Amino acid sequence: MNINKRKKEHLEIVSQDASDLSIGGNAFSSLKLNYMSLPEVDLSKVSSETEFLGKTLSFPFYISPMTGGADEAKSVNEILAVAANQTGVGMGLGSMRAYLEDESLFDTFNVRDLAAQVPLIGNIGLVQMNYGVSIDDIKRLIDLFGLDAMSVHLNPLQEALQPEGDVSFVGLLDKLQSLIKALDVPVIVKDVGMGISSDVMSDLVEVGAEYVDVSGHGGTSWSYIEGQRGSMSLADPFVEEGFNTVDLLFDNVLEFPEVSFISGGGLRSGVDVFKSVALGAVVGNSARPFALAAMKSLEDVVNLIEEWKKQFQISMFVTGVSEIDSVVGNRSLLQKKNV
Repeated sequence: MNINKRKKEHLEIVSQDASDLSIGGNAFSSLKLNYMSLPEVDLSKVSSETEFLGKTLSFPFYISPMTGGADEAKSVNEILAVAANQTGVGMGLGSMRAYLEDESLFDTFNVRDLAAQVPLIGNIGLVQMNYGVSIDDIKRLIDLFGLDAMSVHLNPLQEALQPEGDVSFVGLLDKLQSLIKALDVPVIVKDVGMGISSDVMSDLVEVGAEYVDVSGHGGTSWSYIEGQRGSMSLADPFVEEGFNTVDLLFDNVLEFPEVSFISGGGLRSGVDVFKSVALGAVVGNSARPFALAAMKSLEDVVNLIEEWKKQFQISMFVTGVSEIDSVVGNRSLLQKKNV
């Protein structure tokens, strides 16, 4: 199938009601803020700014990738880029394999000038390195689109359920190690919503991974999406599999202190971003709410980002902290058994 057509189908399915796509509930609801009725903090003086990939974010957040490779993605990505730059959050691009296969899709990814002040993160499936994508190809993407980091996603279940999926995952750890050593920008290793377990984390650390997006369960289910495109009866038993983001942060952050963790998968508000950072993530991310907003207007995206930022800052305020450094890894700001 033409990759443009496949990406268009993804966007069409993503536009459905959220209850059809988000499986497993909200893991962040198991955490509560350690609310202080007398916080001794002035909300107007709260600073949520942080550094990520060498650039300043207004709060620890970036829009994670969901769009790329379809003609319809051009306007969505442009709106997201302008909104990210205007509000001071980062932006991730969808899978850039599409451009490598069809260079006429250049404009769907070409947003560096629109997001000049914020981190711009590329994206490629690691498995594509078993299907002809080379390190030189990835270097070319970084240079061509002015990327601050390259995200490589791990998606064995999605590929297995995809009618045209690529399913040879043999030898990819060695290729990941070579890629990390060869690139001049950071590599972010991520799943696509099933989660990266501690066993896999050990392998990633061994080959030099320094940035890992745990990409847990609870957000958009790509198993469901591929089932909608192919066989729902095949996909159905898998849609609730995987690890949730909260458990992954609990399990991995303290065990692998050399890694900068990113919280992706099921974040639904700025409060969830705050909880992620208090658990030890350096930033959080979310895709679908922002892609849907971009399908409406730039104003909708800007308003949503500003709302999440305000929620993050209020979370700081009511837990008695005014500086972002006092949030990162500070689990005492949360209520949960064994926190």
